[in-house]
Amino acid sequence: MPGFGRASGFIGLFAPAGTPAPIIKKLSHEVAAILAMDDDTFARFLAGESAKWKQALASLDLAQ
Repeated sequence: MPGFGRASGFIGLFAPAGTPAPIIKKLSHEVAAILAMDDDTFARFLAGESAKWKQALASLDLAQ
């Protein structure tokens, strides 16, 4: 389709209009810290998050 498929991907982070500047600064700092992680550290972080959310979702018993 013309006009699509040119970019390999993108990531964006949005906050509601009027979000206080200290909150935006904190978010920016945390995102920068994550982006600065080496691959192994980030892989461990993702594995931990995946396990945490898998357990949380399982506790909701959504497969009724």
